[in-house]
Amino acid sequence: ALLTMRQHDAQAALTLLSSTFEKESFDSKILFLKALNISLSLSDEPFLEDVALADRRKEVRAQAAAQLCLIANSRFQQRMIARADQYLAYNKNENRFAITLPDKLEESMSRDGIIENLSIDSRLGQKATWLCQIVSLVPASHWQKRFALSAKEILKVATANSEWSLALTLALINSAAKFGEVE
Repeated sequence: ALLTMRQHDAQAALTLLSSTFEKESFDSKILFLKALNISLSLSDEPFLEDVALADRRKEVRAQAAAQLCLIANSRFQQRMIARADQYLAYNKNENRFAITLPDKLEESMSRDGIIENLSIDSRLGQKATWLCQIVSLVPASHWQKRFALSAKEILKVATANSEWSLALTLALINSAAKFGEVE
């Protein structure tokens, strides 16, 4: 019913969901959040930011984060870009990325859906996994603009960085898939 309602009147569906969301089961919350993908827009941001990202379940927060990152110019997307920019820089002279890992999982990172003990790949440590999660929530096109490199060049530089190539490559691939950036 929510999917159908979302197709015909996205705002009315959001209003209905907002009125019952707190009372829903964990599984229902995840399904209802996925239904917001239909007509996802900046008008969904307040609900996703204020209600879903504040949920006590990390899976609900992660689902909300996955949707918020897709809303262009959302506060979430801006936070993730600013956060990722702290950890990833490009040294043009050496043609390599300078990577800094997060020191700790800050409360704001956890609230934004970064999962403390997520296992993306057994070869990645905890901090590299946090970095991977952060970078994957940023459109790959951001790096193209920021570093003035093509997607192909970015991937080439990422795979050449021996220490963090796996984390960075996984993050960039996840980002491209998430944002539908074919290049």
